Amino acid sequence: MNELCKICDRVAFGNIVHLGFNQWRHAGCALGSEEWKLYYQRQPLKTKMTLKEFYNLFNHIYEV
Repeated sequence: MNELCKICDRVAFGNIVHLGFNQWRHAGCALGSEEWKLYYQRQPLKTKMTLKEFYNLFNHIYEV
């Protein structure tokens, strides 16, 4: 498992979520969190487009 969180680049502490492909994130670095927004801002345009589609799909599935 990689040493650093995929989203915030910090070391493991507290609850972690396995993402597969040797990646993980903190439970608090979930989609829509402040850490997620900072991660999104650091990405290149192509990755941002993919992440935005993922975010929109996530919100659509979990709408009440």
